[in-house]
Amino acid sequence: MLSTYSSLKRRTPLKTKTPLKAKTPLKRKTPLAGKSALKRGKGYAKPSAPSIMQEEKRCYLTGKTENLVKHHIYPGARRKASDEWGCWVWLTAAAHTGAAGVHSSAERMRELQAECYRRFVALYGVDKFVEVFGH
Repeated sequence: MLSTYSSLKRRTPLKTKTPLKAKTPLKRKTPLAGKSALKRGKGYAKPSAPSIMQEEKRCYLTGKTENLVKHHIYPGARRKASDEWGCWVWLTAAAHTGAAGVHSSAERMRELQAECYRRFVALYGVDKFVEVFGH
């Protein structure tokens, strides 16, 4: 009975002589991580496409050029598609997340989405919009 216990003890994955190791080593998220890492979706994100909503870097709503942040028109699960297809605008921090910003006002968010929809359809068509964004 004692020998069975000792043989089970030796087969356990944690041994007293083995130092604890991380299952995967930490890797730098740089393009130097290798081509295979980039294929798996790791490393830097692809650069975004130019905005279909505006050409110059200024707030889409106020026209200011200071304290700008990038706002993806279709957030959440569709954020990556928004970035790849140019469905984003520059907004000031106040116009983005402030009290009257697009993330605080559903009406403003819908207005931006409607304008982006019109421009996307004019460039690529309704079928492509449904394929990319799913509605």
